[in-house]
Amino acid sequence: MSGNTILLFVICAMMAAVVLGAAVNYGREFAANLRQPLRTTVARIEARRVQEDQGAGWSPSIRYFVTFATETGVREEYPVSEEEYERLREGQAGTLRTRGNWYRGFRV
Repeated sequence: MSGNTILLFVICAMMAAVVLGAAVNYGREFAANLRQPLRTTVARIEARRVQEDQGAGWSPSIRYFVTFATETGVREEYPVSEEEYERLREGQAGTLRTRGNWYRGFRV
């Protein structure tokens, strides 16, 4: 084998290890969230924000987040869909539903 072939093999192996590690980590987080009970708590919307990530030559990726203050004073931020983001307003009070670190809904 030539030096270039070995280098290419090492680079491909490293990339495969990174992808596999990310998949395993995602799977662990997913399983941990599934094991959590559905939690319902009284909360108020503290803030909303939009995060725009510019890809290299690709169209930007836009993510929406809402921050809630629970009745115990804990602030929790969750990613939400664009539709949910548009529906929710700062200052609204209601019932927050979550499971692990997953947002499951907010009812005013």
